Amino acid sequence: MKYQPKQPRPVTICACGKHAFVKTSKWPLALVSTRVKHILEDRAWSAAVSCQYAFSALGYLHHIVMGSRQRFDHKNGNGCDCRFENLRPANRKQNSRNVKRHKDKKGSKYKGVHPLPSGRWCARIYGKYIGTYDTEIDAAVAYDIEAVKRFGKFARPNIKL
Repeated sequence: MKYQPKQPRPVTICACGKHAFVKTSKWPLALVSTRVKHILEDRAWSAAVSCQYAFSALGYLHHIVMGSRQRFDHKNGNGCDCRFENLRPANRKQNSRNVKRHKDKKGSKYKGVHPLPSGRWCARIYGKYIGTYDTEIDAAVAYDIEAVKRFGKFARPNIKL
C-alpha cells in the first residue's frame, strides 16, 4: 500500500552541497542533484513502503528529473535515488539484470549460488549451469565473472571485483 502525503515536505540540501532530498521520519524519501532540487519543492512526494520509486501526482521522479518517460536503471538499486549520476537509460532486460539477491532465498547469502546435498556449492545464472565449487565464495565469484561477461555494466555482482 502506498502512502500519499497531503502536504509538501521541506527540501534539505546535503552537507556536501551536491544533493537535495525530501526527509521523512525514517529515511530520505527522494534524493536528487541540487541543480534540480526545485523539482522536489512544493510537491507531495511519496514512495512505496520498500522505497521502490518516488512519485507524485506528476509521475515518477526519475522520469521528471531526466525529462523523459523512457525506462531508466538506478545503478545503486535504490529507486528513490534520482541523482543524474545514478540514472542511466536501460531497456527492460538491462534493468532486470541489476537486481539484488532475493531476501526470501534460503541456502546461500550470494545471488546465483545454492548448496548441493554433497556439501558443495552450485553457481547458476538465469538457469544456466556455471559450475560446482567446494566453497560458497568460489561459487559466488564464478557467478560474478559470468554476470560481468553477460551483462557488462548492468551486472550486479555479489562481490566487488
